[in-house]
Amino acid sequence: MDPSHDLTSRAGVVQAGHRWGILVDLLYSPVLEHSGRNSIEDSEHIGCNRPICKTVSDAEEVLDVIVGFDKRDKATRTASKYIPRGGYKQFLNANGLKGKRLGLVRNPFFMFESGSVLPQVFEHHFHTLRQGGAILADHLEIANIDVILSLSEEDAALEAEFKISVTPERTLANVIAFNSKFSHLEKIKEYGEDILLRAQATNGINKKTLFKLARLSKF
Repeated sequence: MDPSHDLTSRAGVVQAGHRWGILVDLLYSPVLEHSGRNSIEDSEHIGCNRPICKTVSDAEEVLDVIVGFDKRDKATRTASKYIPRGGYKQFLNANGLKGKRLGLVRNPFFMFESGSVLPQVFEHHFHTLRQGGAILADHLEIANIDVILSLSEEDAALEAEFKISVTPERTLANVIAFNSKFSHLEKIKEYGEDILLRAQATNGINKKTLFKLARLSKF
């Protein structure tokens, strides 16, 4: 992976958006507003599923493909006029890191197994960020991070809202059936679909889920 390639832009793209790796995450707003809510499942409390790519350049190309007017989502009619002529690649800025402050939270995310190459991989990329002019604020701490990560409220919100947010034309049951039919292509044996199955077993936002969401809002 090379997150340093054309690292920053003004098109709603951030680097290292994925929780467990150095990847590029397309931000919520430009993806949802410019491609339509029928193509991206949206969760009120967790956010939305969105493309995660290996480099910012890759993310720009994905964004160019998926944006546009969606006749099933009127919000995209207004947003579509703001899509730049010529695409988003024109906003890539190889010097965009200069002077930017980036925070690194190592605990508890940098707990690697003995002998893992991941520490060296991350340090290489941190060095690349510094070479690009970024100022890295290292070893930041998030208060109550262990408590936050141990909460089941986020999972409860994801499972309940994921099922009800799937569009009527494509129910979660349809998705699971498709995965079962083409399990070799979807690699169900390798990766499973536990989250989908747990979400399918929910019955929407009930009192128990509302209680968990109230606890989640405190963090």
